[in-house]
Amino acid sequence: MPITRDEYLREFMQIYWLRPESAVFAAVKAHRLQSLPVTGRSLDLSCGDGLFSFISLGGRIAPEFDVFGDTGHLDRVRPDNADMFDYVSGAYAVPVLTRPPLRISRAIDMKRSMLAKASALGLYEDLVEHDCNETIPLPDGSVDTLLFFNTINHYRDADTILRSIARILSPGGAAYISILDPSLGALYDALEGSFPADWLHILERGLRSLWPIMMQPDGWRAAFDRAGLECRELAPLVDKRFIPVWSVGLRPLAPNLVELARAARTGSPRDFPGIKARWVDLMCDLARPFAHMEPAAPEDAGTYLAVLRKPAGGAS
Repeated sequence: MPITRDEYLREFMQIYWLRPESAVFAAVKAHRLQSLPVTGRSLDLSCGDGLFSFISLGGRIAPEFDVFGDTGHLDRVRPDNADMFDYVSGAYAVPVLTRPPLRISRAIDMKRSMLAKASALGLYEDLVEHDCNETIPLPDGSVDTLLFFNTINHYRDADTILRSIARILSPGGAAYISILDPSLGALYDALEGSFPADWLHILERGLRSLWPIMMQPDGWRAAFDRAGLECRELAPLVDKRFIPVWSVGLRPLAPNLVELARAARTGSPRDFPGIKARWVDLMCDLARPFAHMEPAAPEDAGTYLAVLRKPAGGAS
């Protein structure tokens, strides 16, 4: 039975409870992606900690799991734009309730800490540490289904990564790619010059620098064509109206909220599960309208899903 959008929202909210905007973003993507077939030799490119793919494919994690319980560099998040999730302790574990009905053949990420976390899920048969900005370290034609849910916009050059994807796909192979619309930076572009730079930095924290590639849909279609990939679909995914909410959300407060949560967990271990559960309930109620927003037209989308195929007659 298909997983509903509200079910996905609760699953992701229990994990990203201190970043509810991330839970909404993940739930909308996962609800759409669950209908896509994953067959043959599969690859999760830029897999991160693997939690998104695990839940998207039907896995469930116990409510007591807290992704913010294994974070670091909190004192460097604001001054240095440090990634608090780029950290893993020896105690990291994921209490799995239900595993997805399939496993992914291989996952690649450039961060060792992310791969260490991904290994705890049992979702991947093989994990590879590599920066794929230059090339994907796999043989030609060795992948039948490629999952690229951690948006392609993080890469430096669209043509380079798309050529690598086309090379490793088998003839007839599929690639599912999440793409951000250029409107994602509009909020900060509008604020720039009207507010002090240090104030804007608290909100933005280098977010725009994480997206070197920004193109309109027609630009992506041209890039797919140059790489020799057929674009079967470039579908609206997340509604553009949600993007300003996601762009800020609780991101500026996250390190402080993590510290508060740690203090509550340590000081009141018996009370903490109830505190978290009530927070998750409230956040789900507040987030539900955003999770059910549907772009009325392609131009109303803040993100897109590209469904690509390598021509069956293409060289492998």
